[in-house]
Amino acid sequence: MPVSINTIDTANQWMVDSSHIYIPSTPCKVEHSNVVGADSGRDESGLMHIDWVARDKRKVFLHYNAMSASELTTMLNLLQGEEFSFKFLDHGTVQTMDAYCGECNYQFYTNSSLYTESIYTDVEFHVIEM
Repeated sequence: MPVSINTIDTANQWMVDSSHIYIPSTPCKVEHSNVVGADSGRDESGLMHIDWVARDKRKVFLHYNAMSASELTTMLNLLQGEEFSFKFLDHGTVQTMDAYCGECNYQFYTNSSLYTESIYTDVEFHVIEM
């Protein structure tokens, strides 16, 4: 039987497409970024010219203090190498964005006989707006 460390969100606040995902550990970091083109920069008079490629793109850092191997596998299957609709909490409300997972990192903690499966710590997924 798989080990369950995290809680699946049933309030439709954390979702990948139509799948409810595990509620992240707090704090959950959200980053807002702007992307400028190669033609951006200051002219000879010092005036800034910005070639906006994209404005206010979000990156959500889903962090989990620990995950079992089965939980990690579930998340990797949903996120890695996929494009998806992502629901998450930001500014006190549920936000939706088209996204992909840029990175996933974690630390292998144990495969001790005390556990029925491996445990991973400091699990983080970088979910980036398209």
